[in-house]
Amino acid sequence: MPGNILIVDPIATNRIVRKVKLTEACYQVAQAVDGAEGLAVARLSRPDLILCAAALPDMTPAAFAQSLRQAPQTQSIPLVVETVEPGVDFRYDLLAAGAEDILNKPYEDSLLLARLRSLLRVRETAEELNL
Repeated sequence: MPGNILIVDPIATNRIVRKVKLTEACYQVAQAVDGAEGLAVARLSRPDLILCAAALPDMTPAAFAQSLRQAPQTQSIPLVVETVEPGVDFRYDLLAAGAEDILNKPYEDSLLLARLRSLLRVRETAEELNL
């Protein structure tokens, strides 16, 4: 069931660490530095899931989620946002904008992999039903 995952994070170290862990779990990984690049890569490569940092240099993660949901080719891609922000309002805004999940850092890698598997399974089922 491994799939293609796009990591959107302005910090190179975070992208590299996530890529290594996801590659070890047999996922194909693409990377983007900011929201604009992430949207462009998502439109071109149509990843199975996007893992996004909460601190993007060019837009908020809510604006990123809204942009994903507005484009027909990216509206069904699950979005997981990583954050250190504990606020309920922040989480609510992200969910209302279209994020499927918000993971509070730090978290166990097993939790990330479990959430990714779950979201990918849901997406795969929805695509099968649409056929």
